[in-house]
Amino acid sequence: MNNTINCPNCNEDNPFYQSKCLKCNSFLRDKVANINLWETISQLIESPVEAFSKIIRSEHKNFVAVILFFSSLKIFIDSIFLMMYVNKQAGVFDSIILQEAIILGILIIEVISISFIIKIVTGLFGLRTRLKDNFSILIYSLTPHALAICILFPIELVVFGTQLFSTNPSPFVLKETIAYIIFGIEGIIILWAIFLAAAAIYAQTRSLFFAIITGILFNGIILYSLYVLDTII
Repeated sequence: MNNTINCPNCNEDNPFYQSKCLKCNSFLRDKVANINLWETISQLIESPVEAFSKIIRSEHKNFVAVILFFSSLKIFIDSIFLMMYVNKQAGVFDSIILQEAIILGILIIEVISISFIIKIVTGLFGLRTRLKDNFSILIYSLTPHALAICILFPIELVVFGTQLFSTNPSPFVLKETIAYIIFGIEGIIILWAIFLAAAAIYAQTRSLFFAIITGILFNGIILYSLYVLDTII
């Protein structure tokens, strides 16, 4: 792993996130104070590695809490569907607020834990990373889920109404073609989130192999935790 920025003044290698040289205190690049949400979302579509690089260099990790909350809502909805079609349980929780809080808490713990593991592993290879950077890029890699809860989920409600959360009959029986199209889009969202997680880690480490493995494991852990949660409830 090698992701450093070279000082033009003293030729010292500095961690990628540095704005000033650790040796001579010269400026290495322009400061990035804040994250522009809509500009960043646009970059995540057009040039994800560049977007994550800017997130890492940003001094203030704006909108992390917003993306985390909306992503957890989408994951919560996914957990309901998982109960309906995998565990064959009713598609409604006894306490929606409580279950959303549980999923949000689990998601935060998972992201913090994986961020810490990334910091340790990259450190073993001589690459210095910051916990807050790892945490922020992993959260931003969940942007597809946040967008889905704001855009796709309302469409699903309009199309299927309350039958969206029913298997008697299921949406696949009521409106088969539309249901399968939406199901396909849901799959694309998951794949997009995996791709963004890999792009995020690549922006941090410049290691393609480590990025792909981490991206798959991160999203796999989230999906697996949903299944475990559903078996407990």
